[in-house]
Amino acid sequence: MSDADLLQKHGWLAGRSQASQRRILSCGRPRHFAKDEALYHFGDSSRGVYGIVAGNVSVSIPNDVGAAQTVYLATPGFWIGDAALFSDQTRLVTVIAETEVDALFLPKAQLDDLVREHPDLLRDFYALSHLNLNVALSLIANLVTPNAAQRLAAFLLNVDERQVNPGDWIQVAQDRLASMVALSTPTVQRHLRNLSAAGLVEIGYGRMRVIERAALRRFLME
Repeated sequence: MSDADLLQKHGWLAGRSQASQRRILSCGRPRHFAKDEALYHFGDSSRGVYGIVAGNVSVSIPNDVGAAQTVYLATPGFWIGDAALFSDQTRLVTVIAETEVDALFLPKAQLDDLVREHPDLLRDFYALSHLNLNVALSLIANLVTPNAAQRLAAFLLNVDERQVNPGDWIQVAQDRLASMVALSTPTVQRHLRNLSAAGLVEIGYGRMRVIERAALRRFLME
């Protein structure tokens, strides 16, 4: 499957018209990022929008004392960078490659020209902002879940359901996962073992996957 095929079939771009897809993809530039390389940092000026084609990226925000707090793990089909670009503001988050990452980059100059020529595309990018706001609100709701095991389960379901193939391995180390759900690493390890023993998830080295999605969702309702 080509980069364009994946993005046209999964995530935000999949919900756009064929005409919008063609126009948006026409200004895309392939980019590759090594593990731990930044796509951009909090406070950077906006140079464009990124669509993730392969690999995972983490999204971090600064807390009140300026320390980065990782809050999300994004998988292929995820797009980010639109809010700062269209508002002419600086970046609100830091995006780091958690694995080797291939991305499609939409440069600001080309996007500006494209939107001037086809102003109806603004509605498509508003849809992207709405989608990412929905993700952010879901993360906030999950983070205030007092039960640690349910908070962890909710995060795993959130990431799994946004994968190209739900049920695939989620590539993330347990200490990184702990940061994303605001729990200690030993707490995450303990609850992962319990979820694994219950047959809800499978744990591998630096990765995990949801194997009983319906049962894990029922666990959230207990």
